[in-house]
Amino acid sequence: MDNDVDDHAHCIISFADGTDVHITTSSVAHQGKPRWYVLGTAGALVKDGSDPQERAMIGGNIDAARERPEDYARLALTAIGQPAVLTVETVPGRWRAFYDNVAAALRGQAALAVTPHSARATMAVLEAARRSAATGRAVDLEEVEPG
Repeated sequence: MDNDVDDHAHCIISFADGTDVHITTSSVAHQGKPRWYVLGTAGALVKDGSDPQERAMIGGNIDAARERPEDYARLALTAIGQPAVLTVETVPGRWRAFYDNVAAALRGQAALAVTPHSARATMAVLEAARRSAATGRAVDLEEVEPG
């Protein structure tokens, strides 16, 4: 089946300060992973579930979106020399704010929250990842000129 959406990807982004970020996404994996799995030297953050706005939007009332407590993020760290796990309540998202901002910008009432420059930078990262997958080598963002 022809598809213009990537079903599975693993991307390693290396920053100038030596930090590496590994991002994996998949819509075809038999066994899912947490939505967010962020590891650091001082702790880890694990977040399950999808954005509740998706379910609410499909149900016809995006403003009713509420995160289920079992999907709240868990932060594991060491506090005062003891291991601890903290539950972090999710800050509600508001997809609608993006479109409200675009409408206000078109009316000259606000600056764009998502600028063409920031969108272009995101596209450059995606294009570099695609080129890297196609060539089997690391691709520097300076090599990429998104279209």
